[in-house]
Amino acid sequence: MKVVSAEEVVEFIKSGDTVAVSGSGGSGSPDAVLQALLKRYKITKKPRNLTVTAGISPGNLTYDDLGMNCFAEKGMVGK
Repeated sequence: MKVVSAEEVVEFIKSGDTVAVSGSGGSGSPDAVLQALLKRYKITKKPRNLTVTAGISPGNLTYDDLGMNCFAEKGMVGK
């Protein structure tokens, strides 16, 4: 088994992809991956026009850059 960093994981996400996010509130949310995706987007403006789906709202929504708030950058999400 190979262990990869959150930064390596988000390199697999391309513009136009569908991203499914799991977790419930602050439990089980993939915050390291979401933070890495946000960081990548702020630097490269990619990936763009993502479709994001979640069964329930993951992450703590009271902080600007946690949970689903990471997708709030203009152009990052198409639907």
